[in-house]
Amino acid sequence: KYSLATYDIQRPLSEVINGLNDFQPDILMGYASSLAMLAQRQASGELKISPRWVQSSGEVLTEADWELIESTFGVPLFNVYSCSEHLIMGYGTRQFGGTYLFEDDLIFELDTEHTLVTNLFNYTLPLVRYRMDDILERQENGQQIYPYTKIKNIAGRRENIPYFINNRGEEDFISPHVITEFHVRNVCRYQFEAVDKAKCIFRVCLEKGLSAQGEEETIREVQARLGQIFEKKGMTNVSRRVEVVDELLPDPKTGKFRVILV
Repeated sequence: KYSLATYDIQRPLSEVINGLNDFQPDILMGYASSLAMLAQRQASGELKISPRWVQSSGEVLTEADWELIESTFGVPLFNVYSCSEHLIMGYGTRQFGGTYLFEDDLIFELDTEHTLVTNLFNYTLPLVRYRMDDILERQENGQQIYPYTKIKNIAGRRENIPYFINNRGEEDFISPHVITEFHVRNVCRYQFEAVDKAKCIFRVCLEKGLSAQGEEETIREVQARLGQIFEKKGMTNVSRRVEVVDELLPDPKTGKFRVILV
């Protein structure tokens, strides 16, 4: 038996920190960006926990964040490579010198631009050569502990984190996952810009052929959804503007489109 506590990333950060200080977890698990943020609060003395195990999953883990998390909490970090479609796909530690792919029930085809994954256990909805934007780089050298393909790097999309000053005058953040999973009917593309710590702009491209009434209803739904997100984080003081645009272009320097601009 063990006690389990979960903390909603959409709630104010101070609530999460207070909850963790009260709970004193032996095992700490979360997104890489959230763990890095908690490590910063641990270093500043606001968070006071002593986990014996820290595990990252569901997000690209940078070398800088890996070092920060391990050095701050003083324990090894275990990184799980996973996704909703295929569940756990790999596992990595510093001892491994990389991440091993779980090839007992998954088939990986590595490309310089993407990765194709076929799973052998999904009978209801087979996923054959399912394309993922993750770019996996093989680790050719070093000790081979397990008989699976070892990768030294996972390159995937990692969005910026927007910070704002909340109703209590404290700095807090909106999780990138909340924004990238923003769904409102008739919105075909969108971009969130944190202008400063008190203001944001939400740009949307709407489906073609909407009536004027349809556009108005869609904009109201977008505003309502944004309001729910900021209210839950205790940031109703942050100014939010919705702009309807014809198109959203990628960064001219990088050629990549960013959902979140800071």
